[in-house]
Amino acid sequence: MNDDLLKEARRIDYRLRSTFFYRKLHELGFMDFAHELDALVKIGESCKWTERGQWGISQGAWEYVAGSQLSPLRVFCHPRVIIEQPRLIAYYRNIAALSQKAVQTLAFNVKPFELGRNREDLSYERALLLCQLFNTHVSTIIESTLTFSQRDLDALLFASAGAQINGSWLNAIGSEAEMVVKRLLSSFLVKRGLVVGLLDKKGHSLTLDEVEDLIRILADIRAMRLCNGTSMVFGAEPDIALLAPTGQTIAVIEVKGGKDPAGALEQYGAAKKSFEKTLEDNLDAITIYLASCITEEVERRLAEDTTVQQVFNLTILLGDETQRNDFLAYIGKLLET
Repeated sequence: MNDDLLKEARRIDYRLRSTFFYRKLHELGFMDFAHELDALVKIGESCKWTERGQWGISQGAWEYVAGSQLSPLRVFCHPRVIIEQPRLIAYYRNIAALSQKAVQTLAFNVKPFELGRNREDLSYERALLLCQLFNTHVSTIIESTLTFSQRDLDALLFASAGAQINGSWLNAIGSEAEMVVKRLLSSFLVKRGLVVGLLDKKGHSLTLDEVEDLIRILADIRAMRLCNGTSMVFGAEPDIALLAPTGQTIAVIEVKGGKDPAGALEQYGAAKKSFEKTLEDNLDAITIYLASCITEEVERRLAEDTTVQQVFNLTILLGDETQRNDFLAYIGKLLET
């Protein structure tokens, strides 16, 4: 892999990082916090703060907020609020500038509550523990400065969000490449009016009329049904499968987004195993390898490998509109047949 192509691979990597950050801000609910806090403020008078000292709120911080234009609910964590709306734990945690790992160390694991995947309600005792933790930190922040406003809250929220998402990104470079390819294919099919239905990972059928933002929910989509009876299925191995109306596999796509040349051979090997498994079931299936980093050694092996029938360089494909359109048109023709 020459220096120019490696540089381009890194450029694409940073482009994927941008799409990952944008998507995660929505998936983790950061873009919804403002709306939810606005709704909370409207019923703010129903929340009593007489026990605020037990909730970790210092007198100095309380007096400052009380004398400002800020609603206490935007600044301090109230037990009732996070019991009723556990996902708002993420909001109060982030304005306190605490990571999920820090909260797990100092209190307990809050990730299931933030993602809405908790199997049990948040008890008052646990809510109190979180309030004390978050409010103590926020109180310290307020008392350490001469001014504190909504702008400061927004800055804390998105600074913390950036740190959290960046940590996730380091573990998700490959999956984001896969997600970008899924988005490209999905947009291509939807814009051409070929999609008639969706199937989520729980097996529930959806129609396009029920989906306002396909891209936002794509991570939860298992399959897209097309008007001619074919379908596109998203899985783990292979990453993407194109199925005929009979259920037979038309083609499979393996997406490998890593940019490290040292791992290129390992990624190729993983894709090859997936292709071999597909061909055992259907010798007529077309295998498509889509990778960001194709070294000279991998290129040599691909040229000799009969289990890999089509190869696309993901770095070039994402950076060149013509190549991208050629890839999408190729997939479109496979689905037409």
